[in-house]
Amino acid sequence: MKRGMNAVEKVTVVIPTFNSEKYIGSLIEKLKQLNNVKFILIDDGSSDNTPKILKNIKDERFNILLNDHKGVSFARNLGIKLCDTEYISFIDSDDMINVPTFQKIVNNLAIEAIYDVVSIGNSFEQHDYFELDKLDLTEQLLMLKTNIDILPGPVSKMYKASFLKANRIFFPGEIVVGEDMLFNVEVIGAATSLCVLSTPFYLCRNNPGSVTRQQKYNVESNQIAFLDQLQMRLQKIFSREDFSQIFQAKLISSWIEISYISFSNNHDVSKLNKLRNRFIPRIKFTQLLGNNMRTTQKVLGILIWFRQYLLIKILFSFKHMKKNKPEVANFSLL
Repeated sequence: MKRGMNAVEKVTVVIPTFNSEKYIGSLIEKLKQLNNVKFILIDDGSSDNTPKILKNIKDERFNILLNDHKGVSFARNLGIKLCDTEYISFIDSDDMINVPTFQKIVNNLAIEAIYDVVSIGNSFEQHDYFELDKLDLTEQLLMLKTNIDILPGPVSKMYKASFLKANRIFFPGEIVVGEDMLFNVEVIGAATSLCVLSTPFYLCRNNPGSVTRQQKYNVESNQIAFLDQLQMRLQKIFSREDFSQIFQAKLISSWIEISYISFSNNHDVSKLNKLRNRFIPRIKFTQLLGNNMRTTQKVLGILIWFRQYLLIKILFSFKHMKKNKPEVANFSLL
């Protein structure tokens, strides 16, 4: 299909890359099939052949930027600043898209242009939000609900670029994991209209070798920084009662998550107890019991609360008796 020289690009797709040589070529070939879309590929200091692959792209719709290693948030933020189309979308370099479905959404953006955010959800029908239930949507973004209509990450969404810029919404560079949730909480806080479409186009690769999984960082320090920033954002959006409801729920789930990761790594009871003493003063036991988390997570929280560390050790020893099966890279449709 030939593209008209005067075709108007409606969407800018931002793709940060970092040592992505294994998958980026196949993604680029898919992107080339799209019409009315331009692309900003920002390499984050790759040491493999990714920069060479990017420099060999001849399509003028691709803007290639090679940077030093500054992190995925820096790359995404640069993409927001450089975007000159009505909408902006994000794709991770080891993922894939369904081209016909993505193109259909792009073609309909003239109709959807009234929305600050067009998101692809898990529902089977389109949902239009003009009077946003910010409490419900934020709980979905923070993974505090089982039935989720809007996904937590920046992928599988299209944001109105002028909306992001006018509200100065960017990714927090100092957060390694959870920066996407903070970004979208801020988006929901500022948005006045949102559309959730039932046409999934994003193929997320379940890749054990992905950059995100290989990143080395202090889990506890990152999570504490994440919670501090989340608290500030939620307090700006919600009443005291609603803020307490959301933040307590996320505080509890974060505490359990950090404790699980920490104990899985070295079975250090003293570390588990240190985390308990750090989080317990900010948590109410009744909210732990009523938290909408998996039963296994809740049981772990209760055991830690009452310092039943020997029982936790026994349970973990049973869990790790099974040999770990190798992970296989495949796709999940978002």
